[in-house]
Amino acid sequence: MAHHGFTATFHKISIPVRNVDAKILDKLQKFVVVLYGGDSETLSVNEACRDLYASKSRPLTLLPPTIDALKQAILRSIYLADIIWGQAIESVVQLPSPENWDWMQEGGKWIP
Repeated sequence: MAHHGFTATFHKISIPVRNVDAKILDKLQKFVVVLYGGDSETLSVNEACRDLYASKSRPLTLLPPTIDALKQAILRSIYLADIIWGQAIESVVQLPSPENWDWMQEGGKWIP
């Protein structure tokens, strides 16, 4: 089964973006639902989590992330891949604060 648009969506987030708009988030949710073996008609990861747990009795460790966890993972991935590694060959790097990407500082360390 072909799922058109996933490649285009990943391409869109490969260019440094500060926020993930609703259209991109919807497409990434659909990708995660399919990845975890959910129904191709299910649109949200929260629905897929509920359906997979209820109908297939999957353990919690094999369920997709919640929408909040998925948003965090997307922002963390964009920050690390695009912002950090995207400047790996630059002699002078200008990095925005991780705080702008929903990371928190705890005990002198940044926590996603």
